[in-house]
Amino acid sequence: MGAYLNQDWPFEYPDIWAAVADFVTDTSAETREEARLELIQILDRGLSESALDLLLLDRYGCAYNPRGDGYTYEEWLRELEVRLRPTSDAPPGGHGVTPGS
Repeated sequence: MGAYLNQDWPFEYPDIWAAVADFVTDTSAETREEARLELIQILDRGLSESALDLLLLDRYGCAYNPRGDGYTYEEWLRELEVRLRPTSDAPPGGHGVTPGS
C-alpha cells in the first residue's frame, strides 16, 4: 500500500479512499488479504498513536495522516481493514468505522 499512500498521494487522488480504491482494483485478492492480515497484526499490538504514526511512515512509507480527516490512526487502520476485506465479508456500504467513533 505504501506505493499508493506515499508523499504524492494528494496530487494523484482526490482523497485517501480513492487511493485505497485504486489499490483494491489494481492488486490481487491474495495481495489485499496479505495487507489486511498485516493490518490486523498491527492493530492487535495495541500501539499508541505516536507509535502507529512512526511505524506507518518508517516501515511502510505511508505519508497519510488520518487526523486531518478526523480519524485516529487506530480508527483509520480499522476502516482500512474493512475496505480490504473480500466484498462478501465487508459490511453494507463497505464502511465500518466513522471518524471519532
